[in-house]
Amino acid sequence: MRNTFVPFAILSSLVATPIMAATTTATLTVQAVVQSSCYLDSNAGSTLGNALLDFGTLSNLENNVDAEATTAGSALSIICTNGTTYDVAANLGSNADDQQRQMANGSNRLPYNLFSDNARSTQIANGTTFASGTGNGLSQNINIYGRIPAGTALPSPGNYLDTVTLTVTY
Repeated sequence: MRNTFVPFAILSSLVATPIMAATTTATLTVQAVVQSSCYLDSNAGSTLGNALLDFGTLSNLENNVDAEATTAGSALSIICTNGTTYDVAANLGSNADDQQRQMANGSNRLPYNLFSDNARSTQIANGTTFASGTGNGLSQNINIYGRIPAGTALPSPGNYLDTVTLTVTY
């Protein structure tokens, strides 16, 4: 007599039996450190710290010639972390004579003044705070207005430049 159980036993060993899977858990810690910070931006997200105050092409100085950094091609803004207080000050520029800001072309000079208000009644003095606030994590405009006073002697033709350093204290 033949044993029919042997092939059945072999066949049953070839059939996969489900295996119970074990599980375990772990945690993922996600972190960041946000430092108190501020930076000046000429066009939020663009070139850091460079703005333009352009008086344009001058042919006479019989009247005041005004310019403002907020409309002269690139707005100046400050971006500070939320809750960070800041103060902004300006120096006299690289061509100052005594307390007078001046643009230069070689030895030729063209005086100008900076103001913190559109009426041009609050002059920005050397090293003193002209703008302050509290950061909100987003771009906030800083207004700077310029004026070449009427009656200023028109200097020799050429391109006149000055570089004013803005300092943010936070």
